[in-house]
Amino acid sequence: MAKTKAVYLTTNVGMLAYAYIAKPDDEAPPGATWKPDGKFKGFLVFDTPEEAAEARAEAIRVLREKYPQAPEDEDLLILPVRPGEVLGGKKAEEFAGKTTLYAASDFRPAVYDATGQKVPDGVFAYSGDRVRFKVSLFPFDKTEKVRNGKRTEDVTVYGCSFRLAALQIVEKKPFSGGFDAVEGGYEARPEDARPERETRKQERTERTERSGAASGDF
Repeated sequence: MAKTKAVYLTTNVGMLAYAYIAKPDDEAPPGATWKPDGKFKGFLVFDTPEEAAEARAEAIRVLREKYPQAPEDEDLLILPVRPGEVLGGKKAEEFAGKTTLYAASDFRPAVYDATGQKVPDGVFAYSGDRVRFKVSLFPFDKTEKVRNGKRTEDVTVYGCSFRLAALQIVEKKPFSGGFDAVEGGYEARPEDARPERETRKQERTERTERSGAASGDF
């Protein structure tokens, strides 16, 4: 049987969110409610459903082409384009009223700049950047157990996933770490630098002095 040719599409530009592009999601912070899946992944957030309508329609087309028996009701299909209130099964109220598109891969996607050139080493895509995805479409079916009264039944569900092949950075989120100059203020000089050991000693002395002052009488 001939192998089915992969279908690719390029999305519209959206805001990147919950992104794992430079490294996979392989470590959850303490207290996290989710388990890492080891994927390179991210969401695109769009202001309107129309911006993701073409990608959603293509996902449905590819799905129905492989599974003509899939339900007519699109709400019963598992699709990578969803309302923004829910991201990966989690509530994300900051995106209420928006539309999201999800894509993931087992491999690090190639990253390009707005001119179509690969970005240099050390340049990464982060949440807040405006980007677009190149994805391949994979229709699938799977069996899920659904409770029906006192019985549990096996139900076949159908969907289409987007595999993240590449990403193009169209606009970088402005760097927020700097400050404007303050006229007449302190200007750092090389001679102001102190060895790290001396700095730690000075900090301990200052903490001791503050502690002594705090424990005195009123």
